[in-house]
Amino acid sequence: MLKKSLLLIVIFFTSSAYASTSKVKEYKSFADFKDGEFKSVSLSEKGELRIAPAVAKYFDAATQHVWQIASAGGKMYAATGTPLKIYQMTGKDSTTVYTSEAPTLFAMTGSGNGVLYFAPAPGGIIYKFQNGTVSEIANLETKYIWHLLPDNDDVLVATGDPGLILRITQQGNVDTVFTSTETHIRVLALDAKGMLYAGSADHGLVYRFNKNLKPFVLYDSPETEIFSIIPLKNGEIWVAGMSEKLTRPVITPASVSSPSSGSAGQAEVKNGSDPLEALMANGAGSKGGIYRITANGVARNFWQGQSQRVQALALRNDGNVLVGTGDAGKLYLLDRNGEITQLLDIDSEQIANFYPLQKSVLLATSNNGAIYELDAKPALKGQYLSEAFDAGSFTNWGSLSWSGQGSIAFSVRSGNTEKPDATWSEWAKLPISADPVAISSPTARFIQWQAELSNNAVLQSLTFGYKQQNIAPVLQEIKIHKPEDAYLEDVKEGLQGKPQKTGATLGKKSSEKGFQSVSWTMSDDNDDPLFCTLWVQLHGTQSWRLMVKDYGASVYSWDTRTLEDGYYYVKIEVSDKYENFNTSLVETKISDNFLVDNTAPVVSDLLQKGNAVKFQAIDKFSRIQKVQFAIDTGEWQSIFPLDGITDSSKEQFSIELPPLSKGEHTVMIKTEDERDNSSYKHINIHY
Repeated sequence: MLKKSLLLIVIFFTSSAYASTSKVKEYKSFADFKDGEFKSVSLSEKGELRIAPAVAKYFDAATQHVWQIASAGGKMYAATGTPLKIYQMTGKDSTTVYTSEAPTLFAMTGSGNGVLYFAPAPGGIIYKFQNGTVSEIANLETKYIWHLLPDNDDVLVATGDPGLILRITQQGNVDTVFTSTETHIRVLALDAKGMLYAGSADHGLVYRFNKNLKPFVLYDSPETEIFSIIPLKNGEIWVAGMSEKLTRPVITPASVSSPSSGSAGQAEVKNGSDPLEALMANGAGSKGGIYRITANGVARNFWQGQSQRVQALALRNDGNVLVGTGDAGKLYLLDRNGEITQLLDIDSEQIANFYPLQKSVLLATSNNGAIYELDAKPALKGQYLSEAFDAGSFTNWGSLSWSGQGSIAFSVRSGNTEKPDATWSEWAKLPISADPVAISSPTARFIQWQAELSNNAVLQSLTFGYKQQNIAPVLQEIKIHKPEDAYLEDVKEGLQGKPQKTGATLGKKSSEKGFQSVSWTMSDDNDDPLFCTLWVQLHGTQSWRLMVKDYGASVYSWDTRTLEDGYYYVKIEVSDKYENFNTSLVETKISDNFLVDNTAPVVSDLLQKGNAVKFQAIDKFSRIQKVQFAIDTGEWQSIFPLDGITDSSKEQFSIELPPLSKGEHTVMIKTEDERDNSSYKHINIHY
């Protein structure tokens, strides 16, 4: 089946066809698919799902870690732990050839003549297993042996603390090839022409040696450790590194035991309970880098920005590179152009090592420890399980559409828990069709889909429609602002007839005489835009007066001088009708009461009594705040009531007049209430 286009707009629903809150969930990129579960399905950087190479369990270590894989004389060996064991693998059968209390092993290799070389870690002892017997071939003055590399009949050794490259001959002689200023030489490699390469730990250097073994720093990487090098036929190399050094435990070495050799030994880990965590904690906080380096030292990082921590590299027969990661056991394929494909999701947390065979590749894993065989041919079938999608609330599901090619069967299920459980609906298989197919899963908050791919099927994108069942908006709080605080720009915008999304903030504030402002917070689980309607009511009356309808802001300011003085309430109704034609819902709340007072205090009982002017100031709703007087053209002078405190709506005052000239004088009185309403009154007096 080939579907060339997606129906992104026309989506079919069983109800609420006129509502404009219908949405589409689309999967079309790597980021869209990456959090799902992959079973024999790969994900390309372009966001395409296809059947992955076939993989089968080659060896079950029945332990936490598989450290290394090697072959010698046509026989396969695996080093596991902890404690360390080396098995000879024959099909599904295995035989233990070596055991030790050492926590791990970084270096193991085999020669064509059937000799297996290995070095338990930590320590500087190198053993060989030949003809059923384990024997020591070298005891080096070094703390770590990181890599063993056959070179004709000799073995090259990379050591740490100090960082050396040594050569061990068949006769057991040890020659120093290179003494590094770095603390560790982590890895060695030989190309087809016999050119030697090495990677260090401290400053992440990549060395190349000429035929005379003179070193040359080919690349000074931004990493602190280079742990894998793969030479190519054209003189280029692949390199993997980490940006932080290994964390190493304090270990007290002792002797080592082998059932084959009869010798005894052990190594005690003083700190760090997990050797993988302690000895192979590559780049905590860093995902490392994978570089392709040309013969003249030009490097390009192909792993920059990736979310998985690189752990191991291997070259496939087709020239592409396998990348094993150490965060979630994911296997990636990196091609020459830099395109990255998530090839497999292994049932172990770390892919620690690779071993290429003639037609397949072995993967050594940790947590859980096993060896898997990766075939070059694809599996017969694959399955992708999406992450549960959260629609936010009870939701009606629409139709599923997809683009790609081949045979793909889809199933869906829904439920109301974040993680699918027994309360979810059963998997419902959808008809195989090139056209959109209606989703029959029950109304719920979450939905999950799976795709079963067969043969050469490719899934390029998938969409499905959904519409949340409408939920009433919520009006959380109504705030009455201080008198004269006004938000006129918000009001102007709100009156334009456009609904408002929740979460709006107040704009510019100004001070306007007689104005009152009210603001509110609201939310909508459907994320619908909201309209508001406001009414005002005088306390003690029954009628609500409409102030504004279909208002699109969350603050309203108005001139209260059109209202009678008194205590008022504001009623606010929030509606989601803008995008819900026939299913709209509202919520209504009434504010606390607030005072409207635009009337100044009244001065009464004003009279002259001897050398004093007496009066009282009265305000119906507010406290008397300030009283002043002026005689003739003199300056204003403040006075206090007879009780000494201005704290009520009715106060008595007496002005003791100063000596004045004979004749008529005018005493002007100014009163203000706490709402800044002021009034003036005068009295003519005679002296």
